[in-house]
Amino acid sequence: MLELLLQPPARPALRQGEVAWSYRQQQVQSAGPLQSILLMYDAALGACGRQDLARTLEAVSLLRGSLDFSKGGEIAAQLQRLYLYCEERARQRKFTECEHILRELRKTWVQVAATPAAGLGGRVAATP
Repeated sequence: MLELLLQPPARPALRQGEVAWSYRQQQVQSAGPLQSILLMYDAALGACGRQDLARTLEAVSLLRGSLDFSKGGEIAAQLQRLYLYCEERARQRKFTECEHILRELRKTWVQVAATPAAGLGGRVAATP
């Protein structure tokens, strides 16, 4: 997962960009499980926005690979179906539809992360 999230920008970075990139590296390396999920969504949403098929598929595949069917049961199975559908839509160059689904799922994860049971007390970025 770290490889996708730590890939450098496509263009040479300016000094300000280098500082932002350093911050991003630190953020990814210190992320907990829920924050990591949100970072994967951010990567997928960014790739959809750029219509980058390879990175979209890689990010959605990472999300699919993070599912724990032994703990997630039917919810994990439903998420897998949504992720597979998103991959299919991305392959058909329907990035807007894929992005919409992923954005809604990310919003739900933000709500989950903000609950006291998640143990994060709302310390999760609400928007990418």
